[in-house]
Amino acid sequence: MVPGTGGAASARSRLGPARPPHRPGGRGGAAALAGARRSSTAYDRFREETLAADLDVAFDGPPGGDLDRAARAIEALPHVEALGRAAFPFVVPEGSGFYPYLDFLAVAALDDVFTRDVDRPRILDGRVPDPERPGEMAVTEVFAGEAGLAVGDRVAFESFTPGQLGPLFTASDAGPPAGPVYRFLVTGIFDTPTSLSESVNSFEPRVFLSRAFLEEHGEDVAVYPGGFTLRLRNGAADVPAVTATLRELFDGTTLELTPAAEVDAKFDASIDVIVAALVLFAVVAGLAGAAAIGQALSRHLVAQSADERWLAAIGMTRRERATAQVATLVPVAIAGAAVAVAAAMPASALMPVGVAGRAEPDPGFSLDATVLGLGFVAIVVAILLLSIRSRARASAARPGSA
Repeated sequence: MVPGTGGAASARSRLGPARPPHRPGGRGGAAALAGARRSSTAYDRFREETLAADLDVAFDGPPGGDLDRAARAIEALPHVEALGRAAFPFVVPEGSGFYPYLDFLAVAALDDVFTRDVDRPRILDGRVPDPERPGEMAVTEVFAGEAGLAVGDRVAFESFTPGQLGPLFTASDAGPPAGPVYRFLVTGIFDTPTSLSESVNSFEPRVFLSRAFLEEHGEDVAVYPGGFTLRLRNGAADVPAVTATLRELFDGTTLELTPAAEVDAKFDASIDVIVAALVLFAVVAGLAGAAAIGQALSRHLVAQSADERWLAAIGMTRRERATAQVATLVPVAIAGAAVAVAAAMPASALMPVGVAGRAEPDPGFSLDATVLGLGFVAIVVAILLLSIRSRARASAARPGSA
């Protein structure tokens, strides 16, 4: 045996691929970043899926006494994509003591556009009420939880008479519900973008009634005439132009215009908190992972540096020795990044969380190729940079090495 070859062989074996450092930082950071990106778009995607209205229009009395003519005039505006009409019958759960409209809001469509082409509810269970059946209703997920309702249940509602409508909106005492009691079949449970959280928006319908209910019982029940819900071609960007046009078109009429952006901004603020928390977690996880990987690499390279004399003995320069050591960590970097990305993918089923999770139109597993791809590259680069830094520190600790 040639003297020294045993040591060189030992050195070469130690320069073989190292085991990938399995640290939680990369996995948690990639999953959190993907969750933050998904959360940031969940509410907007929910609005798109449900064709949510961009502007609500209400009148203090029909303009010119003709609501149908007003609807036709608004539908003709170039910015308007769809116009839905609804009304609000004053019915409340039997024995609840709720004040209609303010404490408990029920809505019924007046046309086929509302709930189909604008403000389409997302059905979580069951189906929408049949427009030809007056005894059917759908309830929000929030109300179903509060009242313990499920699809197929029947629930009694009290009603207020048309004569009570005026006193309900004045200081007069309207008294208890004096109208008929109706029993409804719950056909569906739904949610909408603006009914996700009562802490953000409490003035939202809790039940949807069929158009047939108003046609059959409209004369027996107090009904607050609704206005129009508008879906605009360019969304919130068209609201200022449409608002100005409506005020000019119905000059002299008291208009109540409510942009959806007012409620959207509150939901966006709530989701921004979730996104910020996830990004912060990703940063902390990344730093923790980098520190752990840095320590593991430092130990690995220090252990290898003890055999550098054998490599120097066979004529390798310091740069060649450093390149050889770092090269052995390329498979480690790739394997570590692959493990982190693979572990992050199943975690997507847990995202988003909070309000963003309730808004998410496509819950469950989601592959964010952009975030995971960039995360893979970032992890590989980070491991290699850390290895170069650790190698430089190990070399600096041995100033006499050739």
